[in-house]
This record gives sequence, structure tokens and C-alpha cells, in this order.
Amino acid sequence: MTVLNDLDVNRSIRRVMVKHWIDLGRVSVRSTQGRVLIRGTLQRVPGTPSELTTPLVEAMMAEMKRLPGVRRIQAHLDNWIQEGGRWRPHERAASTLDDVDSVGDGGGSFAVD
Repeated sequence: MTVLNDLDVNRSIRRVMVKHWIDLGRVSVRSTQGRVLIRGTLQRVPGTPSELTTPLVEAMMAEMKRLPGVRRIQAHLDNWIQEGGRWRPHERAASTLDDVDSVGDGGGSFAVD
């Protein structure tokens, strides 16, 4: 896959996030050869009337998986974690300097067939 295609994948992933009112300033999206890495905090833009829910996050991730060029999505989110194939909110304790190595432990990855 060329660099341009990875840029197109990044743009498509961000477009899905914007559609769901996700604050792009709090997440990082990178892709290499169709493998997408999402890091950060998944939350809606300030002023959005409703909070993110499990069904909304799952719908957004499913929509991302269906995008052309996406082979795999790996998400390391501070406030959402995937357990048993389901996404749920994850409250991270206040971080200390000892916690620096554990940032991004929440989340999950899944292959796109």
C-alpha cells in the first residue's frame, strides 16, 4: 500500500470520528499498510448534548472496520477498553510518574477480514 493510500485511510477514519462528534484533538490516528492505530482519549466535542455509549462506540468501530483499505484496527484508549469483544467505558485512576509505562494499556485490536 502506498503512503497516499495510508493517508486516505487516516482521512476516512477521522471522517467517521467527526461524524460521531469525536474530539480529534484528543486522539491520534496513524496507519501503515492498512493497519490503523488509534491512541488517546475518546470523547465527544465539548458542547455535544449526549455522552458516548457502548452502542455508539461499537457502531463507530464497526463503521471504521468496513472502510476500504482498513486491514486491522488497534485502539489504545485511556477511557474505553474492549473486553470480550465489547467496548465499555474505562475510568483510569489519576496517573503518577510510576504509571507512565502503563499509558495506553486499555483498548483492543481486531482484524478486518
